[in-house]
Amino acid sequence: MLRFLTFLTGDRYIALKKFGPASQRKVIATSTGLILVTILWFLNGFNLGLNAFEMDQTEALGLAIGMSTIVFMIDRMVLLCINGSKALVIGRVTLALLMAILGGIGLDLYVMRTEIQQTMAQIHEERRTVELNSSQARYAADLLNAENALTNTEIALANAEADWASEMDGTSGSKHYGVGSVAKAKERILIDRKSRLTAAQLDLEQLKDRLLKEQRQKVAKLDREFLTNGLFARIHAMHRYMTADRLVLISYVFLTMFFVLIELSPLLIKFGFPKTAYERAIEVEDQLERGKLDMIAASHERHNAYVSRLSLSEHNSLHRLQEISRAYNGMS
Repeated sequence: MLRFLTFLTGDRYIALKKFGPASQRKVIATSTGLILVTILWFLNGFNLGLNAFEMDQTEALGLAIGMSTIVFMIDRMVLLCINGSKALVIGRVTLALLMAILGGIGLDLYVMRTEIQQTMAQIHEERRTVELNSSQARYAADLLNAENALTNTEIALANAEADWASEMDGTSGSKHYGVGSVAKAKERILIDRKSRLTAAQLDLEQLKDRLLKEQRQKVAKLDREFLTNGLFARIHAMHRYMTADRLVLISYVFLTMFFVLIELSPLLIKFGFPKTAYERAIEVEDQLERGKLDMIAASHERHNAYVSRLSLSEHNSLHRLQEISRAYNGMS
């Protein structure tokens, strides 16, 4: 088991076995944190696939494997290459924050799915009201003119009916009872007023039909969008719900910070605790190796400088001496 854990963190199993439990416990804790982050992102990836991207289970499983593998490789790369680099630490913390936010979104979309659906329904109703009022406002002037024209036509028709009736019974107009030339003229005016009334009613009905048709089209479009709401629409509804309630927003912040701490757990264990004897020994060994390489490089530089100052005859003599040494060594 320890061999596998040292493989995860990139430590030297043979060297670690020579040290005490304290050194081994730190390596075990670091590798456990690495495994924990990988498992967390497998679950987050699967949750994101199902609840955020609305994939089927096979696709969500593939996403989970891909995300957990990427996170594992990034964390292992950081553990192997960090060497106190502040830029790499800052980059890993930033990546942890971004991935924690992404994981928090997926979890929130699942946990608050009922509240999100209710908020989306509320947003949908608000958009419907806005669209209906917008169409109503655009047709308001035309509807008012059509209604006024209809009212004026009705008044004109009522006046024409009263005038024709009084002409027929001889109470006004020509004072002649019955159907005369004046009564026939007023009857034609009455017929014209009726036709104008019919035309005004038709214009008003057509205008109302156009308004109703436009409103129905907009409502149908909004309804289709509501039934096929995508990821960003649900995220918008979730954030609207959270910002409307301070307690929910605080809970979201704490959840995000919790994910960040889990994300950084391998680094916190690796660099947050004092160095163990194993780590100090590895550092000393690395320093010795670098020192040896520096000495070899310096020796080669001195040799090359010495050779570069030799004359041609000295070069030939040195070459001959090297051949004799090789031949002698071969004989022995």
